[in-house]
Amino acid sequence: TKQVLTEEDKKSRLTLRKDGSAFVMIVTDNSVYELNGSWSFENKKSVIEVEGPFNYGGIQFNQSIEFTILRLKENELWLKYENINPLTFQKETLETHYVPE
Repeated sequence: TKQVLTEEDKKSRLTLRKDGSAFVMIVTDNSVYELNGSWSFENKKSVIEVEGPFNYGGIQFNQSIEFTILRLKENELWLKYENINPLTFQKETLETHYVPE
């Protein structure tokens, strides 16, 4: 199924800097999840791993997220990752497409 982006979805961000620092912000269901940490390529550069303190509603914990690279071009980045749905506690696979700001 194809997902239509909501205005909240459009506020989500992924920033990977050359110095290895990373910022992830996911905006969904009136909640904001933020991770400020580091990133690295893994598995022969087919995976991006982002690690660091994750802030969810003022609660912080260490988190590691592995994104499988589906497509990487100069102006687009397609990623796939597994997530636990906070409402159903079921594992789901999500695909996201990023473009430069």
